[in-house]
Amino acid sequence: MQNDNGIEVMRTRHGEVVLLTMLVALGVFSVTLYVPSMPAITADFAVPAVEVQSTLGLFLLGFAIAQLLVGPLSDRFGRRPVLLVGLVVYLLISGLCAIAPSIEALQGGRFLQGAAACVGPVVARAVVRDRYHGLEAVRIFAFIGTALALAPALAPIVGGFIEELAGWRANFGALALFGALLFGLSMIRFEESHLPTATHALNPLRLGAAYLHIIRNRYFLGNVLAGSLIFGGLFSYNTLAPYLFIDKLGASPHQYGYLMLFTVASYATGSYLSGRLRRKVSGHRLIILGTTSAMVGGLMLLLLSGELTYGRVIVPMMAFQFGMGLVLPPSIARAMQPFPQNAGSASALMGFLQMLSGALATFVAQSIFDGSAGGLGWIAFLLGGGAMLCYLLLTTGAAGSGSDTA
Repeated sequence: MQNDNGIEVMRTRHGEVVLLTMLVALGVFSVTLYVPSMPAITADFAVPAVEVQSTLGLFLLGFAIAQLLVGPLSDRFGRRPVLLVGLVVYLLISGLCAIAPSIEALQGGRFLQGAAACVGPVVARAVVRDRYHGLEAVRIFAFIGTALALAPALAPIVGGFIEELAGWRANFGALALFGALLFGLSMIRFEESHLPTATHALNPLRLGAAYLHIIRNRYFLGNVLAGSLIFGGLFSYNTLAPYLFIDKLGASPHQYGYLMLFTVASYATGSYLSGRLRRKVSGHRLIILGTTSAMVGGLMLLLLSGELTYGRVIVPMMAFQFGMGLVLPPSIARAMQPFPQNAGSASALMGFLQMLSGALATFVAQSIFDGSAGGLGWIAFLLGGGAMLCYLLLTTGAAGSGSDTA
């Protein structure tokens, strides 16, 4: 059997899907491993917390912008060479972050690290679109989403122990080692899935026209915004949770990692159910259910924010992340569906909007943080409601909305 690009493909192989999952996890792992170290970085550099919180937003911003180039590069030159070069750059920049002499150097390093880290998710999503279609693509994305929950579950625990044993710089050394591991596995196991036929993919005018064509597709934009806005709520939580749990409530860095297991398990459950229910429940209904759950979680957090306790923050965010787990697999698969010949560019634009939403949400979260969970509640509620509203307004009556094969 051949895919849309003329590449011979086999049936789903577990090894390939595991590698794709690890590549998608590169961005999440890069965010969550060092999060327990954020208060320690604040103390080490003797700077306001907002300066260290900005390193997360800058990572997401670099991640977002670079995707607009990485996607077309993978369309032009193929997935494999772009992936391998990006992983080498990632491990080098991670090493530089580990020896950053100032907060300004760390901020710049995080921006560049995000730009390099985007190669994993962009290429992996494009490969799924190259090889798998329709319900099979949804199941692959659902599997990746469920397995991906291990990254934000394990990374804060590992990062907390590394922080207590060796300090925050060792966490960036660990990220460099993870990049080296992915490079080695990709050299051995990653097979090309796309012939480099898009010879004009890097022409600025053609590139701009391609992105304009994709983003003007209401079906694409509605599905992408549904996932992207909820994604912003996740990173707002990652920005503020260390200061709520470690600084305000007195948790240790490794205890913080264990506290993250509750929300991560909720996300994994939602993602698993999204895949399991897909034969009986349409992608449209899953997105509506997921955005509703996210909005309810935000409202719960807002109403309970008068007193700061672990439960008053974690339980509402479990509802929010359960909704995110329901939304992401169908929204990603549906957004990619209309663009079989430009999967790299579509994947890049989708990733750009997701990470831009995350970056903007983190900058808003850090600017309104007052030591309570109230600001986080407002952000989660408004992003959940905004995700539902954008999805309904843009996809209703749009081309592709009448066929729910993804």
